[in-house]
Amino acid sequence: MTNATPAPPLPEAYAFRVGRTLETLRQDLNAVGPWEWIERDSFWYGDYISALPRPHDGIIKIYESGGRFVIQLKYRALRGVDANTVADYRALHQTILTRFLPSIGARDIEPDEGFD
Repeated sequence: MTNATPAPPLPEAYAFRVGRTLETLRQDLNAVGPWEWIERDSFWYGDYISALPRPHDGIIKIYESGGRFVIQLKYRALRGVDANTVADYRALHQTILTRFLPSIGARDIEPDEGFD
Protein backbone atom coordinates (compact mmCIF):
# COMPACT_ATOMS: atom_id res chain seq x y z
CA MET A 1 0.00 0.00 0.00
CA THR A 2 1.35 3.44 -0.94
CA ASN A 3 0.80 6.51 1.13
CA ALA A 4 0.52 9.07 -1.62
CA THR A 5 0.73 12.61 -0.38
CA PRO A 6 -2.02 14.72 -1.92
CA ALA A 7 -0.88 17.62 -4.04
CA PRO A 8 -1.04 20.96 -2.22
CA PRO A 9 -4.08 23.05 -3.09
CA LEU A 10 -3.61 25.55 -5.88
CA PRO A 11 -4.19 29.24 -5.19
CA GLU A 12 -7.36 30.72 -6.59
CA ALA A 13 -5.45 33.71 -7.95
CA TYR A 14 -2.01 35.12 -8.70
CA ALA A 15 -0.97 38.75 -8.23
CA PHE A 16 1.63 40.20 -10.59
CA ARG A 17 3.13 43.39 -11.89
CA VAL A 18 3.39 44.36 -15.53
CA GLY A 19 4.01 47.63 -17.35
CA ARG A 20 0.77 47.57 -19.32
CA THR A 21 -2.80 48.75 -19.07
CA LEU A 22 -5.79 46.46 -18.77
CA GLU A 23 -6.67 47.23 -22.40
CA THR A 24 -3.21 46.30 -23.69
CA LEU A 25 -3.32 43.12 -21.60
CA ARG A 26 -6.61 42.23 -23.31
CA GLN A 27 -5.16 42.86 -26.76
CA ASP A 28 -1.97 40.92 -26.03
CA LEU A 29 -3.76 37.93 -24.51
CA ASN A 30 -6.17 37.79 -27.46
CA ALA A 31 -3.14 37.64 -29.75
CA VAL A 32 -1.73 34.73 -27.70
CA GLY A 33 -5.05 32.81 -27.82
CA PRO A 34 -6.77 30.43 -27.68
CA TRP A 35 -9.43 32.19 -25.59
CA GLU A 36 -11.20 35.47 -26.30
CA TRP A 37 -10.65 38.08 -23.59
CA ILE A 38 -13.41 40.69 -23.22
CA GLU A 39 -13.77 43.92 -21.24
CA ARG A 40 -16.21 43.91 -18.36
CA ASP A 41 -16.94 45.79 -15.16
CA SER A 42 -18.49 45.01 -11.81
CA PHE A 43 -19.09 46.50 -8.40
CA TRP A 44 -16.47 44.19 -6.81
CA TYR A 45 -13.71 44.17 -9.42
CA GLY A 46 -14.22 47.50 -11.15
CA ASP A 47 -13.00 47.26 -14.76
CA TYR A 48 -11.64 43.83 -15.62
CA ILE A 49 -11.09 41.46 -18.50
CA SER A 50 -12.26 37.87 -18.63
CA ALA A 51 -12.08 34.71 -20.69
CA LEU A 52 -14.04 31.46 -20.63
CA PRO A 53 -11.62 28.53 -20.98
CA ARG A 54 -14.50 26.09 -20.59
CA PRO A 55 -17.75 28.01 -21.04
CA HIS A 56 -19.86 26.05 -18.56
CA ASP A 57 -17.16 25.28 -16.02
CA GLY A 58 -15.28 28.46 -15.22
CA ILE A 59 -14.01 31.93 -15.89
CA ILE A 60 -10.64 33.65 -15.69
CA LYS A 61 -10.59 37.32 -14.66
CA ILE A 62 -7.82 39.89 -14.59
CA TYR A 63 -8.33 43.07 -12.56
CA GLU A 64 -6.28 45.67 -10.71
CA SER A 65 -5.97 45.49 -6.94
CA GLY A 66 -3.58 47.36 -4.67
CA GLY A 67 -1.29 48.57 -7.45
CA ARG A 68 -0.95 45.10 -9.00
CA PHE A 69 -2.95 43.00 -11.39
CA VAL A 70 -4.64 39.82 -10.22
CA ILE A 71 -5.50 36.87 -12.46
CA GLN A 72 -8.20 34.77 -10.82
CA LEU A 73 -9.48 31.38 -11.90
CA LYS A 74 -13.01 30.44 -10.91
CA TYR A 75 -13.53 26.82 -11.86
CA ARG A 76 -16.72 25.01 -11.04
CA ALA A 77 -17.14 21.57 -12.44
CA LEU A 78 -20.82 21.37 -13.30
CA ARG A 79 -20.33 17.76 -14.34
CA GLY A 80 -19.12 16.92 -10.84
CA VAL A 81 -15.59 16.66 -9.51
CA ASP A 82 -13.52 13.67 -10.54
CA ALA A 83 -9.92 12.97 -11.52
CA ASN A 84 -10.49 14.57 -14.94
CA THR A 85 -11.83 17.85 -13.56
CA VAL A 86 -8.98 18.07 -11.05
CA ALA A 87 -6.52 17.49 -13.91
CA ASP A 88 -8.30 20.17 -16.00
CA TYR A 89 -8.02 22.66 -13.12
CA ARG A 90 -4.32 21.93 -12.68
CA ALA A 91 -3.77 22.24 -16.45
CA LEU A 92 -5.45 25.69 -16.44
CA HIS A 93 -3.09 26.81 -13.68
CA GLN A 94 -0.11 25.56 -15.67
CA THR A 95 -1.35 27.42 -18.76
CA ILE A 96 -1.66 30.62 -16.74
CA LEU A 97 1.81 30.26 -15.20
CA THR A 98 3.75 28.95 -18.21
CA ARG A 99 1.97 30.57 -21.15
CA PHE A 100 -0.13 33.63 -20.35
CA LEU A 101 1.88 35.37 -17.64
CA PRO A 102 5.22 34.96 -19.47
CA SER A 103 3.66 36.16 -22.74
CA ILE A 104 2.74 39.51 -21.18
CA GLY A 105 6.01 39.98 -19.28
CA ALA A 106 4.46 39.50 -15.83
CA ARG A 107 6.86 39.80 -12.91
CA ASP A 108 6.71 39.50 -9.12
CA ILE A 109 4.13 36.70 -9.50
CA GLU A 110 2.79 35.37 -6.23
CA PRO A 111 -0.27 33.48 -4.99
CA ASP A 112 -3.21 35.68 -4.03
CA GLU A 113 -6.57 35.09 -2.41
CA GLY A 114 -8.53 36.98 -5.06
CA PHE A 115 -12.16 37.96 -4.53
CA ASP A 116 -14.95 35.47 -3.91
